[in-house]
Amino acid sequence: MIIVEKLGIVLSPMSLKFENAGVLNPGVYQEGNTVPIFYRATEEGNFSTIGYAKLNVPMKIVERMDRPIIVRDFDYEKQGVEDPRIVKIEDTYYLTYTAYE
Repeated sequence: MIIVEKLGIVLSPMSLKFENAGVLNPGVYQEGNTVPIFYRATEEGNFSTIGYAKLNVPMKIVERMDRPIIVRDFDYEKQGVEDPRIVKIEDTYYLTYTAYE
């Protein structure tokens, strides 16, 4: 049986341009007491990039970047990059995302 404990809101949008409309839909990977969070950061106009923050368990933010780590680079990403997911296979981390045109 899995016990779910609701601890509240982890991230809220900051006034930074790349995430001033919302932060949502994170991909996380817990290793020990550290939880990296890769999240969809949305700016006005519904353009999205992927932001990064790091938590110490359960909810203390110890690092948060002030710019996105993945941005819209290609025509097929005109509206954004979103839905980040992370997995570790052996010693390598893989991050995937969805491109939105």
